[in-house]
Amino acid sequence: MRFLILDYLILSLCMISFCANPAIAQESSTGAEMFDSALQLFEENSIRKDSIDWDELKARFLPIRDTISSQSSAYALIDSLIQEVNDGHSFLYYQGKKTSWSDGTTYPESKLVTRMVNPNTAFIRIPSIGAQEPEELLAETTAIRDALCNLLNREPNYLIVDLTRDYGGNMYPMMLGTQPVIGKGIVGYFHRSPGDSTAWVLGEYELLFDENSILNIESLDTCSTSPDLKVAVLINEFTISSGEALAVALRGIPNSVFIGKPSQGATTANQTFPLSDKAMLFLTGAIYADRTGKVYGGSIIPDLEVDCKECSTEEFDEAAISAAIKWFRGD
Repeated sequence: MRFLILDYLILSLCMISFCANPAIAQESSTGAEMFDSALQLFEENSIRKDSIDWDELKARFLPIRDTISSQSSAYALIDSLIQEVNDGHSFLYYQGKKTSWSDGTTYPESKLVTRMVNPNTAFIRIPSIGAQEPEELLAETTAIRDALCNLLNREPNYLIVDLTRDYGGNMYPMMLGTQPVIGKGIVGYFHRSPGDSTAWVLGEYELLFDENSILNIESLDTCSTSPDLKVAVLINEFTISSGEALAVALRGIPNSVFIGKPSQGATTANQTFPLSDKAMLFLTGAIYADRTGKVYGGSIIPDLEVDCKECSTEEFDEAAISAAIKWFRGD
């Protein structure tokens, strides 16, 4: 069994949101130096670097920087800087906590679920995945692939892929696990600027970024979809970050439709930069683009929106699945 992970150290630091082209900042020894490093990293790498007046921002922040007396006060000022940049996804992670991007939302239970809705319609729910260790990645990817192939081997006419509980984590097992539905070849991109993108490339057993192998599991089950299979992808506000990356990868597959509510809007990729032995800066440096080259950077909008503003999670599930079945039948 062959199982490869590129840059495992970087991957292990990316369990909260996916990291694109990770780079490592020089570790700083004082709070002021940490802030200086964070400011420079944002100025050089942020997706908003060309739309911010950095001279004006520095004029406001540097006098406060001169009063930093500890690492904790540096963390607070860096958090203020993140909020000022306001890219919607960057955050500081220290002492086991993350700042800025977390809004205190309570998320519904997220776990892998499969079933036959009816004799012709298969259903799979892809969960949020926080796997870090190689054994965990192997298990999570294999679980998704096995569950999906078990459904596809029943030769359904219709497939519902539910991403409404996929609120992020590690995109690698999500994407490689669902490859039989996503397809092979280029399925999306990290877009940094015109002419500067990194392709997401899928094979049956392998995920690559451009030509760099990221995850390779040759023990995975293989299966295929019928050319006539119709696919409904369910999304909502709990489809977030890496969950949105998976949604972007599913954009453009044949005979498909997106149903539900707009996704959360974190269709961006974070780079990781250690600022000290206790703090890690997750800095948004790229935007998701689908296989056609369409760049996102905000919410993914469903083709068919489910009008269910005040309904419970269970009521939304029922309404979204009902909408999918109607679309399958051409109603």
